[in-house]
Amino acid sequence: MGRGAVGFDLAEFDWGETERARARAKDFVLRATALAASGHRWSELGYHPPRVHDYLHRFTTMEHKAEDAARSLAGLVGELQNRGIEHPGEACHIYGYLTRLAADMRTALDSIGTSVQLLQDEGRLMSDFRGEPLDEVLERFTEHSAAAQDLAGGLANKLSKTHSAVGDLAYAGDAR
Repeated sequence: MGRGAVGFDLAEFDWGETERARARAKDFVLRATALAASGHRWSELGYHPPRVHDYLHRFTTMEHKAEDAARSLAGLVGELQNRGIEHPGEACHIYGYLTRLAADMRTALDSIGTSVQLLQDEGRLMSDFRGEPLDEVLERFTEHSAAAQDLAGGLANKLSKTHSAVGDLAYAGDAR
């Protein structure tokens, strides 16, 4: 990474092809983050990065929460694939939670967009090392972010309707 990581994009990091490789890569990033938070080799930067501890703490916290959410959803998917459901009430509850998840996802995407806009308004953004003009990067981000928000909102709407419909199902038990 060199001295500092201006323009470093986590999406460009080789996270690995297997779950084990991704876990090792994540561990590396979190260890590097902890090392940076400890002030390791800051003297070589020639300046003191402002608010770095807050940024690193927030990054680590958000990364853990996002991973926990993804892991929980993957666990649910695995459980549904392995076991299925036994009662319509289970389906109703699961649809209720998935509806909330989709609505919260839309809110999270909106919050990220608002934060990026605030950073832009404060003049705290720049284009990365590829040299693409910042206004083009922001335009692309805004376009795709709005599309993702619309999709999340549409998903929440459809899940809510499905939640209502499955709530009208009743368990017939062994009455065949």
